[in-house]
Amino acid sequence: MRQLITLFIALMGTATLYAQQPYKVYCTLSALHKGASVGSLSRVEVDYGQDNNTKNYLVDEYGKAINYRSVTAAANDFAKLGWELETSYVVGDDNIRCVWIMSKMVIDDSEITEGFKTRWMLENGY
Repeated sequence: MRQLITLFIALMGTATLYAQQPYKVYCTLSALHKGASVGSLSRVEVDYGQDNNTKNYLVDEYGKAINYRSVTAAANDFAKLGWELETSYVVGDDNIRCVWIMSKMVIDDSEITEGFKTRWMLENGY
């Protein structure tokens, strides 16, 4: 009986250690340039693999869209939250949409959106 209890405790300890292993998650930051000026961007959108991709632009605590001067400024804010740049590219005929792929090590999926809100999250109580 003692061996069975010891085995059970060892298995529970292993399961606990496994559950706490950090893993890498990804998101994309995407911003569309306004007009011809590279220095003026519209709101920045984030895709972290959520089911709902509508209203996924970043907002402040009052629900107002956050407009960044560059995607780099948005990436710097994400870096403060533990995100790292993996790669970036531009799309569109005039290279007007900047896309940055970011990654972060987490222990739990709840950490993915920690520190930022999208319009959809704000409207739906997240």
